[in-house]
Amino acid sequence: MGFSVSKIFIEATDQEKIKKEIQAHVKAVGSQTLTTNEKGASPEKGRHYRTFVLSRVDDGKITIWEDGGTIADLTLAEHLSKVLATKTYWMQLAPPVAYAGYCRYENGELVESKTSEGGGLEDFLQQFAEKYKLPWFWDTYENPNPLVFDASDEAMQDFAKTHGFESIEALKNDPKGMADFLVIQAGKDRPKPKLPEVANSFIAINLEV
Repeated sequence: MGFSVSKIFIEATDQEKIKKEIQAHVKAVGSQTLTTNEKGASPEKGRHYRTFVLSRVDDGKITIWEDGGTIADLTLAEHLSKVLATKTYWMQLAPPVAYAGYCRYENGELVESKTSEGGGLEDFLQQFAEKYKLPWFWDTYENPNPLVFDASDEAMQDFAKTHGFESIEALKNDPKGMADFLVIQAGKDRPKPKLPEVANSFIAINLEV
């Protein structure tokens, strides 16, 4: 599997409650997201909108995709676990940097956190998925929106450095295709976000930040 997969799972059955808490969290933190459980990691910021899809209930759990499953915010997983007094699960697979990680929260408390680097990343995460019976584990969700950044933002500079690029120009000229997922332009010219097409009983949310 050569592509990144990230998502959150929550033990809950009320999609509307989850939707409201996602909206409240994004209103509070804006674009700031923590996308890795590696020690010393710093939050990323700078996006102009955040898109979520909530699955139907499967075996008492709801799956949350952000930006099609390319991003999963640890602080959101913690928030949902705390305010809804339940369990949440977070996972990330990032083959380009040979990294995988997962976390589990109970009532807002971190009770399990592990990372793996190098080989065997899929097996590492598969064991986590099977242990907690997590639905839609390897599925991504098509996101009709590119990630939009303002090239003048300090956050854009941070994003480039976080992903191993010396400058925004180096990121834009990335031969590995990172730039295909980004729109780097003046914020005033950014396109309005589009809702993804979702299956019956799924919910899509677009939030400008």
